[in-house]
Amino acid sequence: MKSLSGKVEVGLLKTSENSKVLKIADLVTSTVLSNSGIPGANAAYDFAKLGIDSVRKYLVERQDAKIVEFHKAMIGGDNDGIDESILESVIDVADYHALLDACLADIEMEKNGMYGRLAKSIASGDVKKHLKRHYILSLKELTWDQIDLLARLYILTKYSIKPENGPGTQQVNQVIDSAKHGTIERLDITALTSRGFVYGSEITDLCEPFLSAVLPEENMTPEAFDLEEWTGHRFTIIELCNEQHETRDLTKVIDQYFRDMGIQGGSGPMEGALDRTDLGTFSSFFIIIYPNGKTIPDTRKDNLLRITKNKHALQVIMCATDREIPNPIAELPHVVALPEATQQTLKSVDQKLSEIMTGSKKAYHPKD
Repeated sequence: MKSLSGKVEVGLLKTSENSKVLKIADLVTSTVLSNSGIPGANAAYDFAKLGIDSVRKYLVERQDAKIVEFHKAMIGGDNDGIDESILESVIDVADYHALLDACLADIEMEKNGMYGRLAKSIASGDVKKHLKRHYILSLKELTWDQIDLLARLYILTKYSIKPENGPGTQQVNQVIDSAKHGTIERLDITALTSRGFVYGSEITDLCEPFLSAVLPEENMTPEAFDLEEWTGHRFTIIELCNEQHETRDLTKVIDQYFRDMGIQGGSGPMEGALDRTDLGTFSSFFIIIYPNGKTIPDTRKDNLLRITKNKHALQVIMCATDREIPNPIAELPHVVALPEATQQTLKSVDQKLSEIMTGSKKAYHPKD
């Protein structure tokens, strides 16, 4: 951040010894606001009546920037404007000074805004009274990396996050338990445990309100950590092949295609799975892949139709050439897959599913 040394003045309300609370609007002079990039600050508020002597000793270049960031986070609203709703709130003098002093003493510049946001959360009443002291001390003692880790653990708890490979979801206990003793990762987990945010292999109820008090809302989403979320939709691929691995390559391509959209599937079950009545119970749709000319017993065909009666299903018939006439196994929608035409097959699958599924693309393209 550009240095504002010599230009920024921070005013603290001159209070009597009996005063226990400060009004947020009386904590920051118009000079701070005008130099902080908040539009219309001078015109909206004038804090010239407030004294600045009590904090002038802090106004060195680094502390100057810290103070500005602290107060911007404390009174800031959307689009770099002022959150006028907070200006009428009050904060205990002790809490305000504890947070500002901790901010100034903290060697991590990344945490400046966290102290201001916590001050705002306390003043607005978003932090319960019995938790505010614990949260102030926790913010002071935890490093930026440890708070970042806690936010990541929270994301893994709240959202269904895709693993780097394969099906399933990333789990909090995997992150916590994988941290080896004698490493920074284990020290970070230990620090979070000592502050009551982690217990065993999971986070506690103290975690979410603390993070909400110190982090912007956009920093508590999967996107903030470059994590991808499963949409909640699932599909089942049924592979019907005459020879081992005959359909495997196409299955992997289709599985990856839907995985990239956040739809869980996985390598499909083989023909014997059609003997089960519970196949794909939690699936949104089915894809049945087989080479043209494949046949199955009537009992399995009947069960396939029963399983897909209340689910959307698409047959992908593998043909050797475009002159080959596809012969569907069942009376269900189908597309043709030709050798060396993978992208066209994916396009056909996409278009056909969009036609047959309720709500067009939104039935399985929830992000569109």
